[in-house]
Amino acid sequence: MAANLVEANECLGTKDRVMRFRICRKEAKESGLWIRLLNVADENDLAAQQRALSQEAHELKLIMTAIIKQLE
Repeated sequence: MAANLVEANECLGTKDRVMRFRICRKEAKESGLWIRLLNVADENDLAAQQRALSQEAHELKLIMTAIIKQLE
């Protein structure tokens, strides 16, 4: 996701910027999926970390969505 954020900041135009942020949003969704698939429910500490990472992935997705809406 970080590489696409750099690309979005150095874009060729608005359409390119929107596409880069869409890719970032997709990557945030994918990260959320992999975090949910982790099987760490038995470990309380790891489960808390999983919830925190899942929340962060969700928040990143929302940020990318807001940026895309602003640019369109």
